[in-house]
Amino acid sequence: LVSPVIRFYSEDPLEGTLSKRALESVLLPQGSEAYFRAVPFYFTAGGPLSYEWAIAGARVAERGEEAPDVLKLLARADAPGSVSVSATIQNVRNIIERVTETFLIDVR
Repeated sequence: LVSPVIRFYSEDPLEGTLSKRALESVLLPQGSEAYFRAVPFYFTAGGPLSYEWAIAGARVAERGEEAPDVLKLLARADAPGSVSVSATIQNVRNIIERVTETFLIDVR
């Protein structure tokens, strides 16, 4: 058995998921916009998954019609520095299949 994991990838609105390399940290210019996708691995196939995002430990509010596995982030021009972004993914039908992973964003 293998424990579930999450890998993060950059998401381009025109090209889709940039899956050549999983993200551990990201450098974003101030004032830029970026999209990130959380991809689950080793979950039971076909199980419905729930996604919860957090930035610096604060839960991101529900985003309505947007894809739950994609986070849109605006790196504010007046807020340089590092911040952690995490995603929690859970199999709705199996509470044991729950994992939280984090990556860092450095805004400059």
